[in-house]
Amino acid sequence: MEDGASAEIAVVGNEGVLGISLFRGGETTPSRAVVQSEGYEYRLKSQLLKWEFSRFGSMMHLLLRNTRALITQMSQTAVCNRHHSVHQQLCRWLLLSLDRLSSNELTMT
Repeated sequence: MEDGASAEIAVVGNEGVLGISLFRGGETTPSRAVVQSEGYEYRLKSQLLKWEFSRFGSMMHLLLRNTRALITQMSQTAVCNRHHSVHQQLCRWLLLSLDRLSSNELTMT
């Protein structure tokens, strides 16, 4: 937002990718990613991702399935933020976060 405020719209872990607008025809992404837990990440050059996507192979199918899952998660988040209590929203966020960790342990720093 112009005033610096932001809102979380999705949680992505080792099951997904960020930057879906790049292989959907955009040159940039209008959002930013924030790392909330330790782990490994891999970065591809956007041109390589676009090239692989344009080959219409298994990578394209995986990226499209991931996009569908991400949009579903974003829709559920919007509904949760509108209709659930803060306590319920926290529980949902904790479950989303735990699902993406290699252990069943969250630590607060």
